[in-house]
Amino acid sequence: MHLQTVTSSNLDQVGYDAARLQLIVVFKSGAAYRYDGVPPDCYERLLQADSKGKFFMAHVRNVFPFTRLDAQMLGKGAQHELLAQVKWRSLEFEAAFF
Repeated sequence: MHLQTVTSSNLDQVGYDAARLQLIVVFKSGAAYRYDGVPPDCYERLLQADSKGKFFMAHVRNVFPFTRLDAQMLGKGAQHELLAQVKWRSLEFEAAFF
């Protein structure tokens, strides 16, 4: 999964794993969340939205279950650590349910 920087006053980076239907959102504050069950078209519409923050608030937040990731002070150089954490938590989830 690749996190890409987006133009937004609230969101900093987003990434999407189509195989797992997971959306990663990193906010300007450094807080990072993984949203589960997000369909691909929702991610595409987020990327195309004029206001990504408004789209996120209306169509993602409080719509999909989420997990806060341990990346409160995430910097651009720590992206690989966040991705490793996402992969590890996905494996934990799969091990618990499969």
